[in-house]
Amino acid sequence: MGVRVILFVLALLGGAMPAAAMDLAICARAQGHPKHYVDSSGNPKGYAIEVAAEAVRRAGYRSRILNFPWKRAQKTALDGLCIITAFSVTEERKAKYLFSDSMFIDRVLLWQAAARPFPFFRFEDLIGKHIGIPTASYYAGEFDRVRPQLNLFEDSEKQVSLKMLIKGRLDAAIIPGDIAAAKFLARLQGVDFAQLKPSDTPISLDPNHIGVPKNLIGFEAAGLTEKLNAALAAMAADGTTRAILSRYQ
Repeated sequence: MGVRVILFVLALLGGAMPAAAMDLAICARAQGHPKHYVDSSGNPKGYAIEVAAEAVRRAGYRSRILNFPWKRAQKTALDGLCIITAFSVTEERKAKYLFSDSMFIDRVLLWQAAARPFPFFRFEDLIGKHIGIPTASYYAGEFDRVRPQLNLFEDSEKQVSLKMLIKGRLDAAIIPGDIAAAKFLARLQGVDFAQLKPSDTPISLDPNHIGVPKNLIGFEAAGLTEKLNAALAAMAADGTTRAILSRYQ
């Protein structure tokens, strides 16, 4: 009877339970192969999910993946219900999130129709162009400086920007996730990959982080971020992160 009482008190205290017994939800974008997506059986997949889940495991928690449309994923995180993977640092986000060290660096490419290429050496070359971009996406670096001067089409979760590009309705499309992501999206949208041409100049070499909301319910954000950083450093040192990335290339 005494043991039962002790266990009941520990359950009420919550914080007295060992960290390994706690679930930690990870919000991820539902679409965005090969970085984050849901497979045909409804299982979460993607290198951004796998790296974050392994970091959470090494930090001493059980991960629970929540795949949502990107805006909903961010809202869920801001409500303090999850951390969020594949997150870029922006000044606006710094007010509400702590950020882990970089999990990996993504090459974000500008794709053009091979039949209608245009010079792209400086970001000013994009001014006046109609460009597809994933909904609610932001990229570190020079792109943010010229973004207000661009005609951006925010591609929905339906992911139609490459099809619009080939039909001449867009001048270019921004695709994160390097060539592997563009090949997948071309197949998804029924576009011949040979009709596409990547720019030599990347839009961004985008460090991807785990975003930890400062109001994360049930966790102390700074302490959790430190644990995730230690886990990510160990994963980089022992080759785990590289092994995960290589499976999706």
